[in-house]
Amino acid sequence: VGIDPDLLNKPGARVPYTLVNRLWAKATEIVDDPCFGLMGHKFWHPSYLHALGYAWLASHTLRDALTRFIRYLRIVSEKIFLELSEDSDGLSLIFTFERLGMRVPAQIDMGMAMCIHLCRLNFGQDLRPVAVDIMHAAPSCAEEYFALFKAPVQFSADQDRIKFSFADVDKYLIGANPQLVR
Repeated sequence: VGIDPDLLNKPGARVPYTLVNRLWAKATEIVDDPCFGLMGHKFWHPSYLHALGYAWLASHTLRDALTRFIRYLRIVSEKIFLELSEDSDGLSLIFTFERLGMRVPAQIDMGMAMCIHLCRLNFGQDLRPVAVDIMHAAPSCAEEYFALFKAPVQFSADQDRIKFSFADVDKYLIGANPQLVR
């Protein structure tokens, strides 16, 4: 799709998002698994976000981690848009993929899977969101979404979001390190 493979060996190199979108579209044509995007987090490490990844891991709470992540995300990527929204039921992390100019389900799935993976690195594997909403239609492998998120998943939703309880996002995390966060 026109991505220079040598960029993978250059720290800090950036791939134009138009090429990233083309890559996801091509991968979707080639890979015969509508849920392959859910597996992306298995090949990813917080160090790929440089200092932001380590600040995430050293955060006092998931709320602190999410707030910091959104605040400094522009350092790592110019085309990922996230926001936090609070209501009486909890704190929602909202993904606005439509700004990317393309809605490839696997790409959306990968972004959401990476976020729940990051949250569980801090919180632990027992983190269960209150709800997960996904704008694309339910694929034939919908059960894989329930297994990954450990939460009710609504497809064909109005927005892409992961909603957490206040008890979970405000729980003190044992890996908190104020010096590293600074």
